[in-house]
Amino acid sequence: MGLKRLLKMILAYSLFIIMIGCSTNAGEEAEFPPSMNAVAEVNGTDYQMEKGNEQWVRKKG
Repeated sequence: MGLKRLLKMILAYSLFIIMIGCSTNAGEEAEFPPSMNAVAEVNGTDYQMEKGNEQWVRKKG
């Protein structure tokens, strides 16, 4: 009798968690792509990072 009650409680709790987790709208409000501000410090001088068309290239040597 106690085992059935425990299983029912676990099932009810699991369904409650699933319903709460699936009903949030947190992902829809997020900005995509995210806007980020960045600063690079070189030799004590701050340089503002800006969006550009740069890419990393591996050089031999």
